[in-house]
Amino acid sequence: PYPLMKRITWWPQAWLGLTFNWGALLGWAVVRGDLDPAAFVLYAAGFFWTLGYDTIYAHQDKEDDALVGIKSTARLFGAISRPWVAGFYAVSIALLAVTGWIEALSWPFWVGLALGAAHLAWQALTIDFDDAKDCLAKFRANRDFGLIIFAAAIAGRALRETILRQSNMGPNSDLQLDGDRLIITHENASHVIDLASLPTNTHGYVLSAEETYDPP
Repeated sequence: PYPLMKRITWWPQAWLGLTFNWGALLGWAVVRGDLDPAAFVLYAAGFFWTLGYDTIYAHQDKEDDALVGIKSTARLFGAISRPWVAGFYAVSIALLAVTGWIEALSWPFWVGLALGAAHLAWQALTIDFDDAKDCLAKFRANRDFGLIIFAAAIAGRALRETILRQSNMGPNSDLQLDGDRLIITHENASHVIDLASLPTNTHGYVLSAEETYDPP
């Protein structure tokens, strides 16, 4: 129970992060039918994101909390909250990057992640921790960050699946490597995939298709 944690520990935001992001694991298990390492990295990314934005939120009530003995990371960090929040956000972005790398998400994800990182940097650098209205505004801005990352993940996965479908065109197909280009010929149609433009770990997905066919 989050309110009880405020009476027990200076880190109630950590408890919130552990419980609030549980949905990432549940959703992953329902959609994928497993819990591979990427699921836990994503969960950890959400945990550190929560530490950051809920520390911002707690700064709204720090004076009242001090009067009644409520604990929070806002009161714990006090005047040095900015580097802590920036650090939490940086770890979250790094873990999201690891998730994208494990899942071999295509370039739209990385563009979106860069935009998301810039958004969190804006929060951490410009927030006025002594202005309750600004704290609330920055806290609510995390809705936009979530939408950016969600859209980036969907787009990155969709493009990756398109690439994989292009590399598996049937038994009458012929695959040839020409430098950094993978040329797929199917009947009278040819498709060229520029491997240099793909994330490094995506090459394994594309090149694995070559093993299905015998060279001419």
